[in-house]
Amino acid sequence: FHSATKFLCGHGTVVGGVLLDGGRFDWSRAARFPELNQPYAGFHGMVFAEESTDGAFLLRARREGLRDFGACMSPHTAWLMLQGLETLPLRMARHVDNTRKVVGFLAGVFVSEAVRLGTVKGAWPTTMQAMKSAGWSVLIEFGSALLAAALWAASLVLVL
Repeated sequence: FHSATKFLCGHGTVVGGVLLDGGRFDWSRAARFPELNQPYAGFHGMVFAEESTDGAFLLRARREGLRDFGACMSPHTAWLMLQGLETLPLRMARHVDNTRKVVGFLAGVFVSEAVRLGTVKGAWPTTMQAMKSAGWSVLIEFGSALLAAALWAASLVLVL
């Protein structure tokens, strides 16, 4: 789930979100998700994984959202989101610049073993490769200095 309010819009005039699903997971074989591969009384015994084996999650989210709270974007909300979308490249560039400044600061903090910006080649474990290309991700390694890391985190102050 991603916040459409913060990243897509960039303003607080509408509240929205984006639900993403890669569409490659076979929900019919996943025993941990009976709400998707077992009959669901809320939809007259429908089995969402039988309706759409790879899109069962989004199918249920969409149908329940529409039924329970009318999760359909109004034309005015869509227009407001498009207004914010126009400045998305500028805002993301600022996020990347701010991240570089944070990395520069954190690199000098004595408790950290390593501070890496997401765009540095080889800086990330393979599970985080998708985040790497964005450039606004930071990895901080504290190593064995767990107490020092906890003290450092506790000392952070929000400056308004």
